[in-house]
Amino acid sequence: MLPRRPLDVLALGIGDSRFSPSLNPDQSHETVVELNYSWVVSGNLSLQPVLQLILNPDGRGGAPLLATGLALQCTF
Repeated sequence: MLPRRPLDVLALGIGDSRFSPSLNPDQSHETVVELNYSWVVSGNLSLQPVLQLILNPDGRGGAPLLATGLALQCTF
């Protein structure tokens, strides 16, 4: 991604879940679009901020949600 940061990773993911109409006919599908960046701080530590856009949460046509998170990975 960046010339001086060869171990960093930028990722985009899309997931779509379908609900069974026989279990609950009010639910259809939910879609998640995720963007994350893995930043290698040192050989033993990396940080990964995550941004998710959740479309049609719970499969019932609700307003889109925006979720954020931060993953920390330590290797000993």
